[in-house]
Amino acid sequence: MTQREHLHCQVMDALYCLADARLQRGRYGEAQRYARRQIELEPWREEAHRQLMRALALSGQRSRRAVAIRDLPPHFGGRDGVCACARHRVAL
Repeated sequence: MTQREHLHCQVMDALYCLADARLQRGRYGEAQRYARRQIELEPWREEAHRQLMRALALSGQRSRRAVAIRDLPPHFGGRDGVCACARHRVAL
């Protein structure tokens, strides 16, 4: 893994943890922002889509959640269907 890939993985892990912490504390707008940033960087990241949908649902934005579900990519998976980040080394 190159240094650039390593740093990218650290950013993705940090964004995931930030979104998760905000969800646990009821700060759904912030959780949405961190989840959306993950999706911007890696649209195939299923857990980021789940965080976004959870934050939308918990904040009462069910219609926006429905739109997020509708706009999901047709399938998830990065190169070869596996995320490069060590923490997420599972087939998507």
